[in-house]
Amino acid sequence: MRSRVCIIKDCHNLIYYINRGRPAGCSDTCKKENRKNTNIKYRQINNDYRRNYNRKYRNGTHLKARRCLVDDCHNLIIGGTVKTCGSVCNNTYQKERFHNAYKKNRKVRLEEQKQWYFKNSESRRNYNKQYRIDNSEYLQKSNKRWRQDNNEILKQKRRQYYVENADEIKERQRQWGKKNLETKRKNNQRRRALELNAYVEDVKLTVLRDMYEDICYLCNQKVIVGDARLRPVHEHIIPLSRGGEHSYANAGLAHASCNSRKQDKLLEGLDWYVGSK
Repeated sequence: MRSRVCIIKDCHNLIYYINRGRPAGCSDTCKKENRKNTNIKYRQINNDYRRNYNRKYRNGTHLKARRCLVDDCHNLIIGGTVKTCGSVCNNTYQKERFHNAYKKNRKVRLEEQKQWYFKNSESRRNYNKQYRIDNSEYLQKSNKRWRQDNNEILKQKRRQYYVENADEIKERQRQWGKKNLETKRKNNQRRRALELNAYVEDVKLTVLRDMYEDICYLCNQKVIVGDARLRPVHEHIIPLSRGGEHSYANAGLAHASCNSRKQDKLLEGLDWYVGSK
């Protein structure tokens, strides 16, 4: 047990304590008085420092000012650890940061994506197919709305593509025309009818073959599928150039050679037409 005199002025009481620290005062009153004297002493010693610090704090000069990291934004940021001045600039900064990181590691990322798609090609193909089936209506509306909103851009891209690949496109069209003679002929007939403001109906060759029982209405001979001259074709009884319609009422089944021989004449002017005999 040890003892010491209370350090407060005009207090001479003895303080008994064990080796666990030295108490400053003999009672709560003396301890409060000791803390008060200590604070006064600290302020006297550090008076100049505190005065300068308070002055800097009021003016804001104790904080480091820096500019916002977003381009074309000249706002100052004071204090804190943020790098942008607001939420808008923060979103722009994050996008630029992600874009720069992607450009820096673009080759590695593309190679990783290629390998992942190669390993999961079958599952991705099945997933995309099922998604298109489940959301077919939504995709149709979305694609239609996008085409309407970007109609001019699409037209410009098509024109540019056609100019750059004119020879290749013409060659593909020729090859397709050779393989789809009837479809090409049907499309040309519809186009000519529309240009002449004639009535247009969807005329199918299979229906005409059933109607005429595979018999040419011009020469009354059977048509032969696959033969270049005797194959069945859709023929306009009254030619489109003479005001005829593109409909079943003005449609006949004929050989390709008979159709070429008739040209744009009317049936009354054909000597070889079986109906005129």
